[in-house]
Amino acid sequence: MKAIQVQQPHVMSDKERKGLLVISPILIGSAVYGASIAYMVIENFFRVMF
Repeated sequence: MKAIQVQQPHVMSDKERKGLLVISPILIGSAVYGASIAYMVIENFFRVMF
């Protein structure tokens, strides 16, 4: 018989949690900024085309 291994969920350490708190607003802000730039580019492209 094979031994059953129970997967333990990963518990974040304090260092990982603090790093995530620092990085997550930067990632969200860059995603929103990229989306707004893409919207402006597409809007101007359609304005030029039509």
